[in-house]
Amino acid sequence: MSSFPADWDKHILDELLEDNFNITYGVVQPGDEAPNGVKFIRGGDFPKGKIEENKLRTISKDISESYKRTVLNGGELLVALVGYPGTVAVVPRSLRGANIARQTALIRLAPKYLNTYVKYFLESDFGQGEILRGSLGSAQQVINLKDLKLVQVYTPKIDEQKKIAEFLTSVDKVIELTEIEIEKLQNLKKGMMQDLLSKGIGHSTTIESAVGPVPKSWSIEVLSDLVLKGRKITYGIVQPGSYDERGVLLVRGQDYISGWAEAGEVFKVSVEIEKKFERARLNVGDVVICIAGAGVGAVNVVPMRFNGANITQTTARVSCDEKKILGKYLYYYLQEGTGLKQIQKYIKGSAQPGLNLNDVEKFLIKVPPLAEQSSIVKALDSVELKVENTKVLLAKYQSLKKALMQDLLTGRVRVKV
Repeated sequence: MSSFPADWDKHILDELLEDNFNITYGVVQPGDEAPNGVKFIRGGDFPKGKIEENKLRTISKDISESYKRTVLNGGELLVALVGYPGTVAVVPRSLRGANIARQTALIRLAPKYLNTYVKYFLESDFGQGEILRGSLGSAQQVINLKDLKLVQVYTPKIDEQKKIAEFLTSVDKVIELTEIEIEKLQNLKKGMMQDLLSKGIGHSTTIESAVGPVPKSWSIEVLSDLVLKGRKITYGIVQPGSYDERGVLLVRGQDYISGWAEAGEVFKVSVEIEKKFERARLNVGDVVICIAGAGVGAVNVVPMRFNGANITQTTARVSCDEKKILGKYLYYYLQEGTGLKQIQKYIKGSAQPGLNLNDVEKFLIKVPPLAEQSSIVKALDSVELKVENTKVLLAKYQSLKKALMQDLLTGRVRVKV
């Protein structure tokens, strides 16, 4: 049983609506894109709780006119019914006149209920539990309007609603600015990679090569010729068996394709099974490439906490001979330009995309002198560090927001009005 302050009113969502309005969904058959038509909002157009206006498609004015009931004024709430079920957004005034899809529910609140407060309440743990309760257990979560209407909402007086919304909106603004900063840094890094990994540093003369023009002092090498003797490019354990608490860490693609997992989050394989695949053990600084599944082509560099770990058959390990090529240089190279094209060239399949080890071995690599590789890595590392530090800051702000929502939207902490 959830506990809310005694002076907060308990409602079902259907009781918060303006007069003569029912929660409804929008256009069933939107037809083709209509140039100069009416902007059209689908459930997938606000995955983070804010409508991505620059990505909206359009529908014809005639189709929109046939769904007058869902033509937007601005200020309404939208709830995604499928796709990103339970996601909530406030319609900005800039989208007055737009319309919505069948997969989106429209909520028009009575004046005494603040749209931003109700949005945050519906996004809270309690609110999401209420919204998704009727769809749990289904293969694809779908929210029914009849269930949405019965969602419980607790509201303080309007002044307290405003104060709570102000607190949370201010945190959201900081989060948004931090996300913008991350995007700027990532764009800077991408531009630097494009420049440094194709033109190098301080070159005026280029020569033609198998992968296009390169600085005169660079060479083009096959990846298999750049690895340490005795540590050829390989994949790892095919059948890891059951989790073994006393076993060896087993790195899967999911453990590094979006940044490295913590060691405590990673599967462990028995010592006996791992021993059979000792050829695939990782050393600090090795490069790993995801060669199967949704993350195929993702690249990372092995950190200290995975020294001595093993890998699955969905990962290729590349142990660079650092007298020829730096692992960190290869890591950057395979993410941009010619390196990325090498990966894309050899990916096979669509339903289950993959890379063969034989093809990975054939990747053509632009190899600058070691001193220049080091300078390139140093420049890119400095920007990547800023990206990672800003992501850590973003995670802190997101945790702060979650804690504030838990406190303010349950009345556990009351705001002064």
